[in-house]
Amino acid sequence: ALVNEPNHQQRHVCLLKAMLGTPLLHHLIGRMIQKGDVSPAYVTQLLLQKGLKESTAKRRAQTIRSWLQWVDAVFISKQYSLF
Repeated sequence: ALVNEPNHQQRHVCLLKAMLGTPLLHHLIGRMIQKGDVSPAYVTQLLLQKGLKESTAKRRAQTIRSWLQWVDAVFISKQYSLF
């Protein structure tokens, strides 16, 4: 469990694994790795396709973009390696 991980690197890896276990986030992280970024409009569109109302989709897209920025800063931009 996350709270039982002894250091911040292991907690970060645990969080990333949980994110990758979510199909939407798995897709978006993969797209971000391939394309370098994921637009807010793209995230919003995916959420709208899942049946969310526009205001909710935009709000959640902002949260998801923040998570993606964290993944980029910690893992993709090589703050530290997964291996």
